[in-house]
Amino acid sequence: MITTATRRAETEPTQFMIELGTARGRQAGLLHTSAVKCENLFTVHQDLIRRTIGRLGTAAMSEIDVCVKASLGIK
Repeated sequence: MITTATRRAETEPTQFMIELGTARGRQAGLLHTSAVKCENLFTVHQDLIRRTIGRLGTAAMSEIDVCVKASLGIK
């Protein structure tokens, strides 16, 4: 889940911050500084996605992998 509630993203290993003021944030194409919350994982069928609000690059997705592993308790 992506949210604009970013307060916990700086301290929680299960959350990843995307700040608009950074190169990564500008590349993502989001409208607001946001956090990817990896604590509540779920799948969504591709047909239910109506629009894409942004994209993360390979380096950011590697960091998301670390957050998902932290959420699942995998080292």
